[in-house]
Amino acid sequence: MRPAFHHELAAARVADLHHQAARERAAKAAIRDRRPRPHQRTGSVTGHTVTGLARRVLAEAAPTEEARLRLTFRRCLAREPQPAELRRLQEYYRAQLEAAGGGNAEETQRKALATVGRVLLNLDEFITRE
Repeated sequence: MRPAFHHELAAARVADLHHQAARERAAKAAIRDRRPRPHQRTGSVTGHTVTGLARRVLAEAAPTEEARLRLTFRRCLAREPQPAELRRLQEYYRAQLEAAGGGNAEETQRKALATVGRVLLNLDEFITRE
């Protein structure tokens, strides 16, 4: 065989390897792109789900702020909140009550609880299993 032919064969083989690697990367990317991302998974649970959660909590929990927040937390994460978590939720809930202010008191509480539920359902702890 002539020397140039060996060089051409080697170059063609390297090019084939590069194309094969590119096809494999494209195939992996296509598989990866079909898997739902965390924001895609939670997008389907934030609308009617959080409103229903808030209504259910208002109907089932004792009429205290702490009882409502504890039940919301338990419904979302299947565990009791730590004291620091409960304090942060209370601060956030009160801020949401102020922001939603005016109108029907029950409607304001429902909106604030729905917002708290949305936050809890978007936590990494809810979205992923470790």
